[in-house]
Amino acid sequence: MDARFQIAHEDALQIGEIYGWRLNGSTGGLGNPLLSHAASMSYAAGRYGDGPMVKDTTRVAWSVSIPEVFHTSFWFAPSKITTCVIWAATGLSGQLLVGYDVSNGSFFLEDHLSKRVSVALSVSITDRICLGVCQTASERRLFAGRMGGDVDSASTAIAPVGTFTSLRLY
Repeated sequence: MDARFQIAHEDALQIGEIYGWRLNGSTGGLGNPLLSHAASMSYAAGRYGDGPMVKDTTRVAWSVSIPEVFHTSFWFAPSKITTCVIWAATGLSGQLLVGYDVSNGSFFLEDHLSKRVSVALSVSITDRICLGVCQTASERRLFAGRMGGDVDSASTAIAPVGTFTSLRLY
């Protein structure tokens, strides 16, 4: 596995990309995702700009149209280490959650049927973590890696949940 992390040079979607968010002091995105909910939003220094501080009371969601086969990646910088859900994609057929489980020191990708893929990676509040999700027609994979470090991944033969109509940060 080889991964490359880089700074986006422009605010434009590349061929094949559906949505993109810089989240630099704003909930706006590329590809016209519609903000459907925002509560208790605040921003703080992140990897490339001022990203949202997602706390227990924070809720932000967008109405989207994500196909059942997709991939995405995003940066996560914990300010507190606790068991939590970080990202959720939901649709009429079910949901996918990305989160961290402090009891076993691993990130997880779990669907509504409790089918889970886990990647062990202990984290601290000084870490910058890149998380990736890939769903093919027959496999689900979770990637997790620290900035400047190795990327670990795990996968399981799991069919897609279906299309997604909402994307949320917790």
